[in-house]
Amino acid sequence: FLKKIGLLKNQKFICIVNRDFAYKKSLNKFYDTDGKKKDWSYHYYRNSNIETYKKAAKYLIDKGYFVIRMGSVVESKLDIKNKFFFDYSCSNLKNDFLDIFLMGNSYFNLVSDVGLKDVSYVYNIPYCFVNCPFPKITPNWKSKSIFIYKKFKSKSLKRNLTFSEIKNNMDINTIKNKNIKKFIDYNAVFFFNENPDITIVDNSPEEIL
Repeated sequence: FLKKIGLLKNQKFICIVNRDFAYKKSLNKFYDTDGKKKDWSYHYYRNSNIETYKKAAKYLIDKGYFVIRMGSVVESKLDIKNKFFFDYSCSNLKNDFLDIFLMGNSYFNLVSDVGLKDVSYVYNIPYCFVNCPFPKITPNWKSKSIFIYKKFKSKSLKRNLTFSEIKNNMDINTIKNKNIKKFIDYNAVFFFNENPDITIVDNSPEEIL
């Protein structure tokens, strides 16, 4: 497979995987206990736009790495015209074995809040976790791994909240949406979805780079 996509002998490869809403949208066929289609919208805060990863991907390619964009179901293709880039997520070569093999044998992984990132933990692959939704979910037991968080901007304060302010704003009792309330815990940020004062801001291409 690696030869087929153009990887050179002894060339290191890096996997990029971001979360968008395509995967959850593909699960709309599933129903809740009340017989209604599941509402996955409370996961929106975990998503990010693959285009914001392009600058980092090009930087890594220029450094001599082969970059593979991962994903099972995605909203759009990442258009990078370079022999050392392959959008595996939009290819017909995808399979369960390669999903794990690639993420578990890369030089490092550039990830967001998506399930496939966990392969990095299992195989002890260093990772750069961008668009991390909330500091408390940071897996901090792995060395050689770094994080950057989404920002929580307050309209009334006209600035981003500090980590302490984010923690102090968590109040489960204010949540009205039963779907959110059912899954919420103090590791999540669902509560901000219903707070009109708070806007969740993704990392910029420059921040990811």
